[in-house]
Amino acid sequence: MQITTFSNFRAHLKQYLIDANTNYEPIFITTTDGKRDGVLISKDVYDNMIEKLYIRASEVNSKQLDKSIQNMESGNYHKAEIKSWEDLRHL
Repeated sequence: MQITTFSNFRAHLKQYLIDANTNYEPIFITTTDGKRDGVLISKDVYDNMIEKLYIRASEVNSKQLDKSIQNMESGNYHKAEIKSWEDLRHL
């Protein structure tokens, strides 16, 4: 986790973008009044967050995901090697 001032962030914007995309950790940007602080995250992290919110927004999807996780954790799953889309039809 990195924390920087707004002035430092502005002066080194390119490096902070590289860091966010390399480390996949948020960069906290502070302001002098503390009322306009911000956070920089990579697009990959953002996309992942949005996808999780979308999946969890539906109660049906959320329950199915929880059930699938429980099945995986308890060893109750079928392992298959998928080499093509055709392989998926036979599951």
